[in-house]
Amino acid sequence: MKQKRLLFAIITVLFVGVISATLLTACEDNADYTEGLKFTINEDRASYSVAGIGDATDTDIVIPSVYNGKPVTEIALSAFSERTEITSVVVPYSVTTIGNSAFSYCDSLKSVTISNRVTKIGG
Repeated sequence: MKQKRLLFAIITVLFVGVISATLLTACEDNADYTEGLKFTINEDRASYSVAGIGDATDTDIVIPSVYNGKPVTEIALSAFSERTEITSVVVPYSVTTIGNSAFSYCDSLKSVTISNRVTKIGG
């Protein structure tokens, strides 16, 4: 009986691990991100913030999960503020913080897709 429980526990852990890895890979895919966004290095020097639209001309913004080999963990204060041309934003799994007024006055913005990893959203 103990062997069956142990085997069941191992299979469950493996199954959850495979599902988690698959979901994480799907969320971390950088293949179709918006080029030209502006980034700044964070104080920790180990991650980046999206600082603004930069040279990007897309109206559907897809933020990459990695920039210059480091994770993108934040959307900075007022990063996309007053960018009336933006219609949608996809925030990757790596982002945990969205700064104050990040999307204020984005009058055409119809959707923002974020993961449950975001733990702080400013006003």
